[in-house]
Amino acid sequence: MPNTNLKVPATGRPVVPPRNIQIQIDRALAYGRKEARLSLDELLRTLHLPAFRECYEEIARMASAEELSYEQFLWHLCDRECLERFNNRTQRFLREARQKVWANATALNRARRHGPDAYGRVLAQLEELSAAKVRALQAPGQVVLKLAATGFGVRLPAAH
Repeated sequence: MPNTNLKVPATGRPVVPPRNIQIQIDRALAYGRKEARLSLDELLRTLHLPAFRECYEEIARMASAEELSYEQFLWHLCDRECLERFNNRTQRFLREARQKVWANATALNRARRHGPDAYGRVLAQLEELSAAKVRALQAPGQVVLKLAATGFGVRLPAAH
């Protein structure tokens, strides 16, 4: 139960901490009582480890059957979490890239319908954006971090 004695000065509404902070507050208030313990599922949810939540029982059975050490069990869990995050990140990047490609194709098609001059202007703009992106990626620094921050590909600005 959130502490409603604290109020935001500007609005007068009660302060409700985020769920993970509330769990920590609740645990601190109930320290030492048996019911204060969170389930493993709740802890994994709080720590944002979805692959752990989905597969820890399966990997625990495998570890027991193959007599794996705790370190090997933990390694398999971490490996599954990393693989899941990599796959999710790859899917997100691909989805973003597809959206940009389709938006650019739509803009080029629209310009083509307006005539060769409009098409040439939009194509030149796309070429300049692409060249700027390549220059930015060739600059010193980690390319993967740059891509993570700015995304893959370029997108033509929306026509007004």
